Amino acid sequence: LDEQIDTYPRILQRAGYDTAFIGKWHMDSRNDMPRPGFDRWVSFRGQGVYQDPMLNVDGKTVARTGYITDLLTQYAVDWLNQRTAKPFLLILSHKAVHEPYTPAPRHAAAMVDASFPEPPSFEDTFGDKPAWQRRYVACGGQSDAFTRCPDPLPATVAPWPWPAHEHWRLEYMRTLLSLDDSVGSVVSTLAARGLSGTTYVVFLSDNGIFLGEHRLGDKRLAYEESMRVPLLFGGADLAARRVSAMALNLDLAPTLVDLAGVAVPPNMQGRSLAGLLRGAPPPPRDAFLYEYDTERPFPVVPDIFAVRTPGRKYVAYPGEPSEDELYDLVADPGEMVNLAGRPEWAVARADMRARLQRLLTETGATH
Repeated sequence: LDEQIDTYPRILQRAGYDTAFIGKWHMDSRNDMPRPGFDRWVSFRGQGVYQDPMLNVDGKTVARTGYITDLLTQYAVDWLNQRTAKPFLLILSHKAVHEPYTPAPRHAAAMVDASFPEPPSFEDTFGDKPAWQRRYVACGGQSDAFTRCPDPLPATVAPWPWPAHEHWRLEYMRTLLSLDDSVGSVVSTLAARGLSGTTYVVFLSDNGIFLGEHRLGDKRLAYEESMRVPLLFGGADLAARRVSAMALNLDLAPTLVDLAGVAVPPNMQGRSLAGLLRGAPPPPRDAFLYEYDTERPFPVVPDIFAVRTPGRKYVAYPGEPSEDELYDLVADPGEMVNLAGRPEWAVARADMRARLQRLLTETGATH
């Protein structure tokens, strides 16, 4: 991240906030030094490790013994316990629940009898999907998939039984348990310090994850399970409710600045959700752009551009111009039927493709 960018922590810091970043920075695998905008800094290089990590604490390398989620939580709780009347911003950015899924020792044998229900899209045979998806599902995303998979690829991927007790899925759930503990510790500390009534708590993730949907166990693709993330706001002046309006990760920065009572810079991308959180109509948005740049460790998954509207999704692949996808999310929320090749959907396909091109042009994306 360019240190010249005026991030929302820097904006709040200038407005008189104490600011802290604790956890995975994830934007430089070689440098874990403190970044501008934070009075308190606890982080590590790259993905870090689950057990006995090396941490950078305000510029000094510290060897710690213990489980990373618990250690980061304790740093956060300790920092909260030092708060005075001065307003504050705390970002607690956990390593969990990233692969390799590694639960805390106390959770290593949890949920031993757990059985996970089969998602409907596990029955996807990919007969009307791009060929690379059949390769990905059948042979994986790494480079050896190009030699291990049959040539030519089969027209469909044959079904196989749902693994209700698959170990990796169980380890994922076990690893989540420490995150649940962490949220409880932070919220309890706010209450004990008398800060609950004046503090907004936000919970979200950096990406979605497949837990068997479309027979996948990763992210990257433009299916709903991958591109969508949880977003929860809690605050004394916010009524409990669920909102279906489109919100993007770009909206987080202006929303937090707005909730803090600070003027949102006019050049800040995204739209404040503060009014929506308090019951006002959502900011206007009828579509958004999804992008994925292929990564060297997963060459089977190509560059992806997608546009999603409230009711439809169109997916294109710059390196595979003959293959695309179109889904009716109202009739087919599981994205099982690709409508891109159906004549009766040609007009809708052209409209969505034009929307995608407009968004690519507006954002300056390379296409």
